[in-house]
Amino acid sequence: MTTFDSALQPADPALHQSYTLPDDAYLAAAGSRADHLWWEIGDEELARLMCLFIAATVRDFLTHFEHDLPFDAVELELAYGDRGEVATATGAYWTAAGEQREFTRQEASDINDWAHKLRGDNRGGWEPLCRLVSRRPTRYRLDLVRAAAPIPGI
Repeated sequence: MTTFDSALQPADPALHQSYTLPDDAYLAAAGSRADHLWWEIGDEELARLMCLFIAATVRDFLTHFEHDLPFDAVELELAYGDRGEVATATGAYWTAAGEQREFTRQEASDINDWAHKLRGDNRGGWEPLCRLVSRRPTRYRLDLVRAAAPIPGI
């Protein structure tokens, strides 16, 4: 396993962007929907929005908020059940080549602002974007490419 402090690593110009997120206006609309209409949208849609925000946060950290820069991340590890019925980003992520890297503790904590909203009661919104890699302890890998896709209706 490679320890990787994303805040200190320059972007490799040979890389490409692993996924494309919707534009800033779309992300703002999605954020507004999550913030102001959370009581009107279903639990599964809210979980799907959180996955989109996780993908955006991963991109932000790896590009240092320079969204046109290349980055390489296709999966993010989520632990489930370690802290009750919520998901927790462990900080581990995988590149397109399958190399495991780590976010800093602070970056993982920031990702968890979104990940902790992925719960058992909204599993139908996030679990289809994941693959189960371990049952005990329960570990998923969130497919960041699929999580970054636009959500119909926003």
